[in-house]
Amino acid sequence: TLKETKISATDGKGSLRGFRMTNPSGFKTESSVEFDEISMALDIKTVTEDTIVIRDITISGPRITYEHSSGGSNIDAIKKNVDSYLGAGSSEKKSSKAGSNKLIIEKLSILNGKANVSAALLQGKTMSLDLPNIVLKDIGKSKGSATPGEVASKVMDSLQKNINGIIKHLNLDQIKEVVGSVVSGAKDMLEKGTAGTQ
Repeated sequence: TLKETKISATDGKGSLRGFRMTNPSGFKTESSVEFDEISMALDIKTVTEDTIVIRDITISGPRITYEHSSGGSNIDAIKKNVDSYLGAGSSEKKSSKAGSNKLIIEKLSILNGKANVSAALLQGKTMSLDLPNIVLKDIGKSKGSATPGEVASKVMDSLQKNINGIIKHLNLDQIKEVVGSVVSGAKDMLEKGTAGTQ
């Protein structure tokens, strides 16, 4: 869902506000990706052309929830869904599925992101981790353009690699602390539930 879109017709600058992407079925956390605002700058001369040139897109402070289950993560599932949406058939089929809009994005930045990590082991608890900044340049330029679906696939691929990279290097002491709080909480609940019983 997206709450608001504003684009200036005079200078091509604009913003997207209140973005929220829910999780694929089978995951328990409420959302996968949220951000308050994206700033962007279009080449206003290309708005009426077949291929729209976007000079810059900056996503600041996105909140990404990484939930891992026995079948893989929600981010992996979303990436598979995006790739499936693009299709594995002919270029015409891909174009029809992805829409007629064509884009060239000169610079796309995802800055100061946070990943909230959840897994069955943590029983609903999350660990907050800083995401490395992502800067992608000249998306679609080598091919003359890219569909919105192809842009989404490239962004999700970068997110997937970054998140999987930091997951591999999690602080084990932090995991123990979170798991310890889960166990402690369960113990307190058990003691309260059995208080006064014979």
